[in-house]
Amino acid sequence: MPASPTFSIDATIEGGNVLIDKIQDCHIHFKPDLRDTDGHWFYWYFAVKNASGKTLHFHPAERNMLTNHAPAMSLDEGFTWQWLDPSIVNDDESFTVSIPDHCDDYRLSMAMPYVTRHLKAFEVHHGKHLRKHLLCQTPKGHRVDYWQIGADETSAKYRIFLTARHHCCEMMASYVLEGIIDAAVDENEIGQWFNEHVNLTVIPFVDVDGVIAGDQGKNRKPRDHNRDYDENPIHPTTQPIKDLFSRIASHGIDFALDLHCPWIKSDHNEAIYMAGKSGDDNIKAMHRFSDCIEKASTGPLPFDPSDNIPFGTAWNTADNYKQGCSFGLWAADVKHVRFGTTIEIPYAKARDKIIDADNARLFGRDLANGIKSFITSD
Repeated sequence: MPASPTFSIDATIEGGNVLIDKIQDCHIHFKPDLRDTDGHWFYWYFAVKNASGKTLHFHPAERNMLTNHAPAMSLDEGFTWQWLDPSIVNDDESFTVSIPDHCDDYRLSMAMPYVTRHLKAFEVHHGKHLRKHLLCQTPKGHRVDYWQIGADETSAKYRIFLTARHHCCEMMASYVLEGIIDAAVDENEIGQWFNEHVNLTVIPFVDVDGVIAGDQGKNRKPRDHNRDYDENPIHPTTQPIKDLFSRIASHGIDFALDLHCPWIKSDHNEAIYMAGKSGDDNIKAMHRFSDCIEKASTGPLPFDPSDNIPFGTAWNTADNYKQGCSFGLWAADVKHVRFGTTIEIPYAKARDKIIDADNARLFGRDLANGIKSFITSD
């Protein structure tokens, strides 16, 4: 990376992504690295090294690189995150940051990155509850794991299948996924119910190579991971996922959910919503599940069924799937699957609330309660 004599911008960190156009004094002009992407996307994440005590001015080289809130920052090498104050952002999306004294690694991103360090810490925290299995190994040598929680898949009364990070940059969905699992393993009434009655299968990082490398993932060339569920998949994870899902579905899957994040800001991208599927049964099921989430919601993040995007509206049309079938659409049509859907978690704002790691996890707990209500009622 280009560097000044006294500080540097580092994207070699796990999940790192940035291209530096130029650095002049304390002004950094930057943009996302779209090495894997067909068209524009917005993910960026980097470390500012050896800039202790400096005031730096960051200039995005393209539009739509920030949410409608502000960038996020980390002082502990990217493990915990907080939003910067929106007042630092100018009309042209440039922003100014004062690096604290004695801080030689200051992280900045468009949201709150979640990488393998977070996943490993979560595995350690819940280790006694997670039965970890190897799904496959990527060409880069990384493990793609899945977890099973609760009852055995053959004898469980209910079966739930969850996936995340088909698009590797969609980090806020991972915090929600943590919340779902937190609820499912709690030593309280709902946790005991999950443990006794539910086989919960989770693939936390579908595109683990992309998470580690810091790729965009969305609109990946030559094919998006979430458009790879037709007859001839090209990604090494897709067929093993289909095989695992079909194996469990032979016993019946009551609920399948793929967690995503939408476009970076504005309009429906600043609300939690589901993307609907065609067909009367699917439409009815989405309405019923939406009602279950709404009734189960006790946390700070709002969910309103009116924010859902039915099939045939906005971006959710047949044209959006010309490249191939998504996991959510494919899973919903597998034999013995009661309901499959996709949920979108915004990067920064859910209606009038600002999203962070903690309240995203709380929403995950609400989702777990909503799922329980949905699969135990007709």
